[in-house]
Amino acid sequence: MTDLQYDGGMKYAPMLALVLAASCARGSAVAPLPQTAWASIARAHDTCTVKEQTLPNLGTAWDLVRISNAADYSSSSSSSSSSYEAWAYAVGEYDSSRYALVLNWDGADWKQSPAVNPSPKINAFFGVDVVSKNDVWAVGQYLTSSNVLVPLIEHFDGHHWGISPNPSVLPYGGYLSGVNAFKANDVWADGALVTSSKGTFVPLVEHWDGNKWIKIDDVFHPKPHHDYLLTGAPILDSGLKDLQIAPIIFDVKKEQLAGLVFRPSETSLWTIHQMVLPKGAINTNVNGISPWGGTIITVGSYGVLGQSLPQPMAQIWNGTSFDVQTLPKVGVAASLAGVAYGKAHAFAYGSYYPKFTSVAEYALGLAYDGKEWSNITFPKISGAFASAVPLPGKSGFWVAGNRFDIKTSTSEGFIDALKCPVF
Repeated sequence: MTDLQYDGGMKYAPMLALVLAASCARGSAVAPLPQTAWASIARAHDTCTVKEQTLPNLGTAWDLVRISNAADYSSSSSSSSSSYEAWAYAVGEYDSSRYALVLNWDGADWKQSPAVNPSPKINAFFGVDVVSKNDVWAVGQYLTSSNVLVPLIEHFDGHHWGISPNPSVLPYGGYLSGVNAFKANDVWADGALVTSSKGTFVPLVEHWDGNKWIKIDDVFHPKPHHDYLLTGAPILDSGLKDLQIAPIIFDVKKEQLAGLVFRPSETSLWTIHQMVLPKGAINTNVNGISPWGGTIITVGSYGVLGQSLPQPMAQIWNGTSFDVQTLPKVGVAASLAGVAYGKAHAFAYGSYYPKFTSVAEYALGLAYDGKEWSNITFPKISGAFASAVPLPGKSGFWVAGNRFDIKTSTSEGFIDALKCPVF
């Protein structure tokens, strides 16, 4: 399959790439990490508790890709936790991508929130972000009547989901896999645009100004060649004035990351900043970015020549470049899907395989305290963590993930409430 046309076989979908936020200033020094912040904090090996959530019965062959809510965690102590939890949403697809999926936490239970499915064959969400419980955006893709996969954008007004028209990407198609709603009239979505029948890609960026979606052209400098795409991370607000972080650029042909992208002001272009490749890496992928302790943490995985098993990767921005981190050994293979921030530790999550003979993967959690990484101890969870957001008012996270049944070649999503003293 050369472009985003559907041939009745496997659908096209972007790799999972989960990003919550990023914080940095290109070319400027980063404030030192607060060394006293964790002096009296519980260590990461303290046991966490896990409560798997009861979800609607969606049969088989469904996935959860992204979880988000509207909480402002810096001020959550002055707000009721129930109001924040009621704004949590998780998105994905079910019935083998026939239907786009939205799950909503109403303060007591996770319930399905019916989305619009414009295609009778393929509809899927890859990203979600929440302005408020009456202002939610989800992005993904659907199959047109001409058999081309194109971006899908939907909005929830507190009562119903509705399709939000967006610029055409015909004739070859495209998708949106990340969305970040800074405010009601400032929403950014991104993904990839197919530019030829040969399946070449360029980054796709769209902006909502409160009235309509606008396709943003020529936003990168230097302009990426036609083998680059965005890995699904949303456009990020750094928390610093006039500074945004665009998603990771991924080189399709080389199968490795090409760089993190900085936008120093609202009027300037995004500039690709080259990232470090681990020693001996032949392919790499960065799946998640998050600010923490005055710096940026990125996580993902990499492969080594002569080894078929992926290894986890983390890098931390030091103000001018990225430093590759030393991570604890977990099983024979592992990958980190994303990173979120707690009050005392950063939380990196993903999956691992315990043995060479393993056919099942298990959820993985690592904590970073500003000095070192350590394993998080919790009951063994079958499946892979895919996305996480902090539990408002509590030390822990909502974590969405998926389990794959090798016998039936189908997957099933899950959501856990992970509570840890370390966070």
